Amino acid sequence: MQELDARGALSELTEILIALDGFRDDPTRAVIIDELEPQISARIPRHSSVRREVLAIVQECLRVPGGLAALIDVLTAFHGDDRKVERIRRLAEVLTVPLTLREGERRELVAILGSEPGRPWLAAYLGTASPVVERLPADPEEAVAVLEDLPAPQGMTPRVLRFTQALMASRRAPEQMREAVDRWNTRLTRRLGLPHPPPPPEREPGRHADEDPLLVLSLQPYLPLGDSCLLSAWLGYGEDGWLTLLQEDEPRLLSQVPHMIDDFMAVVRDYTGGRPPRRVEFLLPRFLLDLPVDQWVTNGRDPVGGSLESALGVRCPVVVRDLERATDPLAYHEWARRWDAFTGGGALPEDEVLWLGPGRRTGWHGPRAVPDSVCAVVVEPPDPEDRSRTATADALATALDAGVPVVLWERRTGPADRTPRGTFRWTARELMHGGRSEQLPERVRSLRADALRSAELEWGRHVALLWDDPTRTVGAGGALRWP
Repeated sequence: MQELDARGALSELTEILIALDGFRDDPTRAVIIDELEPQISARIPRHSSVRREVLAIVQECLRVPGGLAALIDVLTAFHGDDRKVERIRRLAEVLTVPLTLREGERRELVAILGSEPGRPWLAAYLGTASPVVERLPADPEEAVAVLEDLPAPQGMTPRVLRFTQALMASRRAPEQMREAVDRWNTRLTRRLGLPHPPPPPEREPGRHADEDPLLVLSLQPYLPLGDSCLLSAWLGYGEDGWLTLLQEDEPRLLSQVPHMIDDFMAVVRDYTGGRPPRRVEFLLPRFLLDLPVDQWVTNGRDPVGGSLESALGVRCPVVVRDLERATDPLAYHEWARRWDAFTGGGALPEDEVLWLGPGRRTGWHGPRAVPDSVCAVVVEPPDPEDRSRTATADALATALDAGVPVVLWERRTGPADRTPRGTFRWTARELMHGGRSEQLPERVRSLRADALRSAELEWGRHVALLWDDPTRTVGAGGALRWP
């Protein structure tokens, strides 16, 4: 039975270590401990008793992912291909086989996870199952089954236990759920003969925002300039984790897309414990970059004509990205170079922002219109006498073709809707230079919120921001690889 195997393997592993020449000698044992990863060696208390110190080493190696494997590597370096070291390797494999829960344990864990509405366990699940997990589990039962099926690499804690430990440390889950998981975890580790994990560390109160995910949506045109698209959506979490929420191979009308936003935002709230995403990014073809995606409503009402207070761009930063450039490998070098300059730190110098007026002369715009030092562009509203509806689009295309990653403009193009240039210039300058460059999406969100309370700023609801990070792409394996 696995219960006896685990207990016996742990006991035998301890006895072999005690019998090793290097472990019997205090100075050599100290050197072995120092050779381990700092996160392991720093937590091992020194004892005058060899047995107590060996037990402490084993316990810490079991608590840290990859700890047993690291210990075996150090022992191999000290003892070579000794038969005792080989036996330790085999015992470690016994301790890290895929965990099989008893039926009662499985039912209890599923019931705990399902005791609260939504998926407050989602962040812990993704952090444990990534990068193997490919889609959102339908329910807690499927989540537990996936974790059970994932074998832990040699020397690592079983995935189910890593999941429950992460959930206990999470402030996204309700306290009652965390306490129930802690009791379940205690009983399971006792049955398996494994050390109970230490109490989860206190989380810093101000760190939540940095850990919040991205919501990325792609609207791939089904036909050129048509009114239908292939919709995809991803949740971006951690340093480079992506969970596919939707990837359609049948087209849907563009007018149907706003009705999908609430479903995606519900997954985000499950992950964050109720907060909005750090940012929502829309990958759009160039002819749709003026789509007012930030004005779509997210409270379950009419997603187009509902309350402005519930608009997506008021609740969280909303930006657009250039879908065409993202699939053009030739565009990457200049795009990445300008992005590196933009993210250099601090507020943007004025000479790095180009104010591009919509041109009225054919051929006035082009990549040469954007100096190499520029990393952001502001497209000014057209002159009142300019009745062209394509002037802003032409200027925007100039910025994109030159590899500019950040562009600010006003969507309205009709002569009757145009914002006075002086008002726009003053506000745009505050947005571009009024703080650190990485905070620009939040400053635009704040402008959209202020526009709801001020008739003079009403035009601010129509400001669009292209925020195109070439290093943050959906999927793994390179800067320009997209699902």
